[in-house]
Amino acid sequence: MARNRRSGIVFTVVGAGSSYTPMIVGELMRRGDRLPVEEVRLYDIDADRLEVVGGFCRRFVGGALRVLTRRTLRTALDGADFVLSQFRVGGLKARHRDIKLGLKYGLIGQETTGVGGFAKALRTIPATLEVCRAMRRHAAKGAWFVNFTNPSGIVTETILKHGGVRCVGLCNGPLGVVNRVAKALKRKPNAVQVDYVGANHLGWVRSVRVNGRDRTAAVRRAAVQDRLKNIPEVKLDPVFERVLGLPHTGYLKYYYYTEGMLEVIRNRKQTRAQQALAIERVLFRKYADERTTTIPKELRKRGGGGYNLVAADVIESLVNDLHGVHVVNVRNNDTIPGVAPDASVEVTCRVGREGPVPVYPGRPLPTHMRGLLQVVKAYEELAVQAGVKGDPAAALHALVVHPLGPDAGKAAALLRELLRINRSYLPQFKPDKVRSFFRR
Repeated sequence: MARNRRSGIVFTVVGAGSSYTPMIVGELMRRGDRLPVEEVRLYDIDADRLEVVGGFCRRFVGGALRVLTRRTLRTALDGADFVLSQFRVGGLKARHRDIKLGLKYGLIGQETTGVGGFAKALRTIPATLEVCRAMRRHAAKGAWFVNFTNPSGIVTETILKHGGVRCVGLCNGPLGVVNRVAKALKRKPNAVQVDYVGANHLGWVRSVRVNGRDRTAAVRRAAVQDRLKNIPEVKLDPVFERVLGLPHTGYLKYYYYTEGMLEVIRNRKQTRAQQALAIERVLFRKYADERTTTIPKELRKRGGGGYNLVAADVIESLVNDLHGVHVVNVRNNDTIPGVAPDASVEVTCRVGREGPVPVYPGRPLPTHMRGLLQVVKAYEELAVQAGVKGDPAAALHALVVHPLGPDAGKAAALLRELLRINRSYLPQFKPDKVRSFFRR
């Protein structure tokens, strides 16, 4: 596969200072008989976090897998077959600022949707394109960019439009939906196939089959709900939930119950970012302890359950041409009518050596799904334009278009503050252009 080595897969993690990294390294080790990984390279701009995580990973896998840390993107990507992205530009402190900025304007500042997701997208796009440029120069021919970096849908769309590399976007959320459906039907998850459709963190189940048999009605009666650690609980309306019917991502609560969700977030003593920081302090203290050789239980509190399984399952399907069924983020083409062909969508696909192929192409969406999806995809298109080109006008339109964004009376002030707070992470927004844009 890659150049300058004898055999096996070179797997690179960009953003390896993440507390989640040991999960994927451990999963690659467990699948050694199906995934012949020669070495795992860990890269992060934070050298201290990288060394702590790298040291723990080496203790965790023992001699079963070669784990290396790399200080430069070039050496991390040289000859790599798979590049897994999981970085957070600005860290959890930036996430905290995003939440507080949203609340200041009476808005939800969650990290993947609304004001918070928009700020994170603008910070993340330049770094993502830097990885793409390095992949084109140094990675193996035909290497895959496996994107977990949030907001995953926007980042994946950026790569598909501007990255020039093969890419598949992943999220652990749909796996949770499938697992809950399987539990309701008293079946194993690998026996259940869902028609999952939408965008990242904006998806619905349209139908369910078990071993080829339609079980949609049974799932509707079971009233399966998605509960995630990082999404606040809010009182649900039983009539609306009955009419909505089939399972969907828990992130839709931000759209369906906006006032209730905003109230819960506003009344919390700590933001989710502060909670995550506290968890990470414990995790990294344990990772740094030479006596720690297993993944600490505190990692379950971070909300990334199934992340390692999703990544390894999709990579195994790509490597071994399994044509396994997985929910992934891909280029729409004609999969969802009414959505731009070059947009990223999150849908059920069969994944083989050549990449993901949607299982249910061309099926029209119900109006209530199509309406919300089209608006959010318009926002994401504008967000990609703003993030790639440093376009303040596209950024302003993106904020106003988003269902959770500000109205036009507040949008310019919010955008000005957002750009100011994040200016050290936004090289694409040239100061002269920004000043000119806001000149009255």
